[in-house]
Amino acid sequence: NANATSVSGLPVEVRKGSWQVNAPVSSRDAPQIWHRLNVKSSPFEYAPSFRHRAMSQLLLSRRGVFIEYEQNADREVLWMMLLNPDNVAPIPHPTKFVEGFELMTDGRAERIKGNVLWVKLPHPTDPYASLTPLEAAGLSIDIDYYQRLYGRNFMANDGRPAGLLTVKGGLSDDDAEILKARFSG
Repeated sequence: NANATSVSGLPVEVRKGSWQVNAPVSSRDAPQIWHRLNVKSSPFEYAPSFRHRAMSQLLLSRRGVFIEYEQNADREVLWMMLLNPDNVAPIPHPTKFVEGFELMTDGRAERIKGNVLWVKLPHPTDPYASLTPLEAAGLSIDIDYYQRLYGRNFMANDGRPAGLLTVKGGLSDDDAEILKARFSG
């Protein structure tokens, strides 16, 4: 919530060209997309709320963020809407990477006919997944949990590692009693 609140409070700057070129475009040059990202994303939602929900999904969803949008004949964005990432999946394609997207409704998959923008964080092993910060933090939490469990079990065994003591050859009853007393049984 803190990350999403922080990001959603920042205005979006529209740029022209590729992501490598730092050429800002004014709101007069790209009025529709600037308006959708900074004022109202759709007739039903203001842009800061849309950005907050999108950032929350990006940080929490293993699938990423799916944004459906509609354009007019001049390719201006008329509205944008977030889709539930649990119900949307990319359709893999051998040469185009993604052929389209499907939406699960009532237990059956339907191809989305509109435009969909897919935003995700890169995953090191699965190109169709997103590696969320919580998933990465979960590894650290698991390691901490198992370390604490090991320490607890170690102390429950009187701070000694558990094991089996064997003696080669014969052992007198007196020596066996000394070893039992030393190792608590």
